[in-house]
Amino acid sequence: MSRLTDAELSRAVQSRDEAAMEVIINRYSRLLWRVCAAVLSKSGGTQDVEECVADAFVYLWRYPERYDSSRSTLKTFLCMVARSRATRQELTAALHTLPEEEQDMLLRRYLGDQKPREIALALGITSRQVQNRLYRARSRLRAQLNMDEL
Repeated sequence: MSRLTDAELSRAVQSRDEAAMEVIINRYSRLLWRVCAAVLSKSGGTQDVEECVADAFVYLWRYPERYDSSRSTLKTFLCMVARSRATRQELTAALHTLPEEEQDMLLRRYLGDQKPREIALALGITSRQVQNRLYRARSRLRAQLNMDEL
């Protein structure tokens, strides 16, 4: 089974073939470890990297239909999933360094999809104050993550 192509392995995983999943894990775990470790080099430890790698494999097991062999290799797909998990973990860690009020505003705005006016009404401040605080919070996150754009 270890000589199967990515597409064949993916079809086997869609059929819930645990042996195929084991081959995939053996084939790509070191690579995914390096991807996650690179993303989390400043903010995460071994346990965080391990969790992200495991999450990538769990994602494939739960949603094998999301891998499309005509669009990418399984290797590329898994690297993207792992990097996404690691980035999310890094962002969460950076978010927790902000004051609680800024965390709340960012979560309301970007996860809750609330407009500044709605946030202002909920918090009893002006819409302009919300916009200013969101700007400062994004700037702090950007600095924390060393990102150009957020």
